Formats: sequence, C-alpha cells, structure tokens
Amino acid sequence: MITCKVMKPSTSFCFVPCLRKIVISVLKNYLDMEWGLASFQKLIREGARNRMRHLLEILKDRFLLSQGSDKNFVKMHDVVRDVAIYIVSEGKHIFMVSHDVNSEEFPRKDSYEQYSHMSIVANKFAEHLRPIFCPKLKLLMLKLRSEDPFKLQDNFFDGMGKLNVLSLSGYKFQDSILPFPLSIRRLSSLRTLHLSDLRLDDISIIGDLVTLEILSIRDCQLEEVPVEIAKLANLIMLEFWNEKPAL
Repeated sequence: MITCKVMKPSTSFCFVPCLRKIVISVLKNYLDMEWGLASFQKLIREGARNRMRHLLEILKDRFLLSQGSDKNFVKMHDVVRDVAIYIVSEGKHIFMVSHDVNSEEFPRKDSYEQYSHMSIVANKFAEHLRPIFCPKLKLLMLKLRSEDPFKLQDNFFDGMGKLNVLSLSGYKFQDSILPFPLSIRRLSSLRTLHLSDLRLDDISIIGDLVTLEILSIRDCQLEEVPVEIAKLANLIMLEFWNEKPAL
C-alpha cells in the first residue's frame, strides 16, 4: 500500500516526471530540478546525489519502483504513478501530468491557476504555442516528441512569475523553440534551467536570469557557451554537453 509517510516530499521528486520507464542517469536532471525547488537545499550536491540513490532503493524496497532489465533504469507501474501523483497533490502542491498530447489538447483553457507542477510531453504542438496563465507554477517540464518544429511565443512565460525550475526538451536536433522566447527574462525566481535536444542559435538572453543556480545545456547545437553567462553570479553548476557537432 502506498502511504503518505512513504511519499514524503524528499521522495516524491522521483515521481514528478511520471514516466513508466526511468533512466537512472536522467534522474540527475530531476535532482537538479528539485534543487531548484529547494527540496535539497540543506545538502551539498554530492550528498544530494547519494540521497537520491538511497531514495531509489527505498522506493524499490516498497515495490513503488521495480528494477528494469538492466541496472541503468527502473520502472513504474501506471497505477503506482497515478496514485503517487494523487498523494503528492493532496498537499500544497498540485500536479498536472499530460503525456502524448497534441496542440488540440494543450492548452485546453486559458488558465491553469491551481497548478504548482506541470509535466507536458507532446507528440505535436502548434507552431506557435500560445501562453498560459500559471501564477502558482514552480516547475514546468515541456518536451516535444515530434520532428515538426514549433516556437514558443515571446510572451509565453509572462504568466509564470514564480517559476523556479524550467526544463525544455526537443526531438533529435529539430528546429524546436527557435529563437528563445524573450519573456524568459521575466522569470525572476528561476533557479534551475535544463535545455536538451534543441536548436538554439542564440541563448545570450540567459545572462539576464541572475537568480540561476543550475544551468544544463545538452545537445543544443551550440558551439560555445555565450559570454553573457558570466553575469550569473549565483551559478553553482554549469553543464554543457554536445554528443553531436553543431551544424
């Protein structure tokens, strides 16, 4: 039986992505996100990683996660995922998880005022995804699983002033989220930014995000980190990784 005692805040981050198959190495990115939400603010980074490994073992011991076919990933049953989201949403955090959506399903309405965490995995988005109003939103994960390019409108982040964690992911070097939305500079509380599998010719605007503590840029076809990142005086960790060369 899943209990609220088991699903305490320090454990619930493993369920935020709400994937059926979770690659353990990817959990590092989720840990960075929880750092941005201050869930591990009293731990040094390496200590937090050790804590993450310990939490994974706790969840497996309680049959909330199961070992995959190899040691590199774990699995979560759909029922466990749904119940976990329900439990963690009973408190002050309200989760929205929508996977396999398209532009007709998201956004479904103009306002998502109640949500504090949103995880959106889309098969197809409209080319210009319109803004949504999320005044309580702390964490946003937006991933496109389509070869079709799309662009976030420049004012997309205007209604997300309390956002602490932002993760944007594209699909295999397609022209996703190009150029970067100008409204990202209004995210005055952003602490963690994760960008992966995007084509971003210019991200110098990130230099305006002076509250950033963790910045992860993976496979975004950038030849070099922009000099504007030197403005980020609060930066604790910078990850820059390209498995494939820029075009």
